[in-house]
Amino acid sequence: MLAEYIGTSRYRNVFGAALPEGPGHIGSRAEEGPMADAPAHDEVLDAKGLLCPMPIVKLAKFVKTMDPQKVVLLEATDPGSVPDVNAWAKNTGNPLIHQETVDKVMRFWIQKA
Repeated sequence: MLAEYIGTSRYRNVFGAALPEGPGHIGSRAEEGPMADAPAHDEVLDAKGLLCPMPIVKLAKFVKTMDPQKVVLLEATDPGSVPDVNAWAKNTGNPLIHQETVDKVMRFWIQKA
């Protein structure tokens, strides 16, 4: 299902209907165990407190400095980071290998291609 970010933590599909909320859905605020199944990472990039587009801008600059196959853990609090990081990873070919939300912090593990 295609979705677009429409502000705060609300999403709608391309037909305009609101997407369901709750565990397992885009925009969910469900809390998970703190990094229980999280993959290993080589670097941490703290983008907490930054608003769009800064988490992606910092991520793009940071990934350019990394060696191939290394993994960065991006931590962000902007709900727009969820669709932004997914789109950035797809567009750049750098795989998003895991993501989770704990409290109000979204965590993304991105591997440099």
